[in-house]
Amino acid sequence: MSQLSILTALVRGGMTPIAACAMGGNMMCESNMTANIAQRGMTTLTDAEYTAAANSGAIDFAHDAVGYGLCQWTYFSRKQRLLEYARSVGTSVGDEGTQVNFCLKELRGEYPALWEYLTTAQDLYGAAARICKEYERPAVNNIADRANAGNALYMRYGSQLDAIAAGDAETAETPSGADSSLSGAAGESSRSLPGTVRDGDRTPEAGYLSALFVNLGYNVLWDGLRACLIDYQSKTGLDADGICGEKTWSKLLKE
Repeated sequence: MSQLSILTALVRGGMTPIAACAMGGNMMCESNMTANIAQRGMTTLTDAEYTAAANSGAIDFAHDAVGYGLCQWTYFSRKQRLLEYARSVGTSVGDEGTQVNFCLKELRGEYPALWEYLTTAQDLYGAAARICKEYERPAVNNIADRANAGNALYMRYGSQLDAIAAGDAETAETPSGADSSLSGAAGESSRSLPGTVRDGDRTPEAGYLSALFVNLGYNVLWDGLRACLIDYQSKTGLDADGICGEKTWSKLLKE
């Protein structure tokens, strides 16, 4: 499966496109969206060897405390349920589709409040934060990194995911620019930015803009979105264009 395939499965499973990308951002920080990956430094086996040993029962997969898979499942009961689910559907524990379906099953059954939120979520940062704190529960809540990764995914795949959510299968099955750069993918979006940009905005449009500035080397989290925009406009001679005007947006997409 590709990143788009994983995100598509999450949307078709009931998440909004925003929520799916927030989950994808968490997966990026956990495993780089790689299913058959074992936590680095916790086993001497290669990923392939570890996966084969888990499938065969040669290791105590549930109790070895090795984070595994897209979500780096670690706690024994969750790993045991993942292994049992994979065996019940006749696939490898490292199969991406199986792990995505297990993630959906786990959310619906074990995290009903979070799942209900993800079926309507339109706030990418808020969704990334809740997934991090309620579902992933890492040792360090690096929420900003997860939200930024989710923003990048939404910039790249948002139009296709929106089409899937709207039931437009023909558009959804024709992803454009799936492997393009961040700025190039954003250029394919028909979305326009609002005329006013405020620090703390959590709209998809503000997410697009933040990710573009990160791609250009700005520290948006430290300096603030508005300050980055004003600095960019000043350096490019677009300061008279207004805050996030059409000329500024067009030039950003060409960077």
